[in-house]
Amino acid sequence: MYKFFISFVFLLASLLLSAQGIKEYYVPSNGVNLYVKSMGNGEPLIMLHGAMVDMNDWEYQTPELSRSYNLILIDTRGHGKSSFDNLPLSYEKMADDVVNVMNYLKIDSAHILGFSDGGNTALYLALQHPNVSF
Repeated sequence: MYKFFISFVFLLASLLLSAQGIKEYYVPSNGVNLYVKSMGNGEPLIMLHGAMVDMNDWEYQTPELSRSYNLILIDTRGHGKSSFDNLPLSYEKMADDVVNVMNYLKIDSAHILGFSDGGNTALYLALQHPNVSF
C-alpha cells in the first residue's frame, strides 16, 4: 500500500508540472548530471543561482518572467538536484555546463540572468564562449 501511495504522489506531481508547462531534465555535462527545469513561452532566459543555494531561489520571479520568456533554470553542479564529481568548482566549468545545457536543449541564443556565483558564471560565459549568442 505504501509503494502505491508513493507512486501515486509522484504521478500526481508529474501531471501537475506538465499541466503548468514545466519540463524537467537531467543533462549530462563533463562528469555530472545537471538538473534543469524549463517553463514559459518566448525567448529563452537562462537563470543562474548563487553559491550554496539552488534554482528555488528564483521561485518569486518565475511566475511573472515565465509569461514573457521560456525560463531555463539550472541547478549548478553540486547544488540542488545536480550531482557533483568531487573536483574543485570553477566558473569556467560552470560556464561550460551552461553551454552544454543549451546544446542539449537545442538553444542557439539566450538571455542570461544570474546573481552572485550565477552572475560570475554569466561573465565567464561571455569571455569563454564569444561565439554563443547571449
